[in-house]
Amino acid sequence: MTKLTRKLFISILTVAFAFVTLGATTFAWFTLTTTAEVDTFNATMHSGTGIEMSLDGGVTYKNYFTETEILAAIARSEGGTVLNLVTSFDGISMTRHQNLYIAEPDEESIISDWGSDTVLTSDYIIFDVWFRSPTEGARIYLLKDTKTSSTGKSWKPDGTFEYGYYEMVGEVGEEVLTLLPKQINTGSTAFMVYLADTLRMSFQKYDLDDATGDEFVAEDLSPTTNVVIYELDPDITGRETNLNNPKNHRLDTAVVQDIGMVPYYNKKNVAKPINEELIDLVDAELAETTIYDNSDLVIDLEAVEGKPLLLELTAEKENSDGYYYGYMKVRIWAEGWDPDAFNSVLGASLSIDLAFGGADPEETGGEG
Repeated sequence: MTKLTRKLFISILTVAFAFVTLGATTFAWFTLTTTAEVDTFNATMHSGTGIEMSLDGGVTYKNYFTETEILAAIARSEGGTVLNLVTSFDGISMTRHQNLYIAEPDEESIISDWGSDTVLTSDYIIFDVWFRSPTEGARIYLLKDTKTSSTGKSWKPDGTFEYGYYEMVGEVGEEVLTLLPKQINTGSTAFMVYLADTLRMSFQKYDLDDATGDEFVAEDLSPTTNVVIYELDPDITGRETNLNNPKNHRLDTAVVQDIGMVPYYNKKNVAKPINEELIDLVDAELAETTIYDNSDLVIDLEAVEGKPLLLELTAEKENSDGYYYGYMKVRIWAEGWDPDAFNSVLGASLSIDLAFGGADPEETGGEG
């Protein structure tokens, strides 16, 4: 590729993904009701001319998808639009968040005593996305427009526990978002809780390099350990008028013991609390995972260095059709270890905006 061609490619691809940034920010909108059924679903999915996407197994590629097509993609993966609290340490395998008390916890009991065999794909959102581009090595990233939000559900706590709230603390010009303690008492005035605060998303890359034939079949592809996991930032969801719960509380890579779900659970289950041994074991698992936040999302597709790469489009069909392909599996779940994971959030509404963008191939050095 000559210098001139490379410059033209960067320019064209950037313009193409400007359409992704502006047009594909509303990828999916799920509204959950207290009866655990989908009340309304509004979704669209767009892409620019430089990158095309498919939701039907790589059969149909285009840059606009209706809500019906997105629902069909979820259904094909046996996923659901009704979320239950589950736990995932790696963004791939899910375990049920139903029995936090383990008398003598060990490495095996983290999984077995939670009844992982009862977790269904319908307990979380799962679907496949195929990408293709006429340019070999085009790279796919998660854009800054990606976000989650909820309208919230009113909750009047039936127990006393520490929750905490966020404020900007520090001298003028040097303020830092800081979590300050706040006790929530039994009988407190009802306040809003948000399903989106518990949400995590993962994007798992599959290997197409060993695929043969003119059609890639997802079931025949090899999953990789290349998984990007994203969690909503505390400073993204602004709701300052909700004084008891103005910001999202992140889980990150260690159990939050002093506020939220854990102290609430332990006050409600004095005889069988979550013990330190179990927390230590969970922390050891969580610590093995990298969790990305909004600062890791891409704003400028010409400045992606250090950002988590979702896919690199390098695979060709046996009888080349002029495109290079990539495939990933998307999972979205309500994380049971999240400090905001109260049962009451499960009746709250949820909206999810996903935006993907593509950058030019990585420089390999030398003159083209």
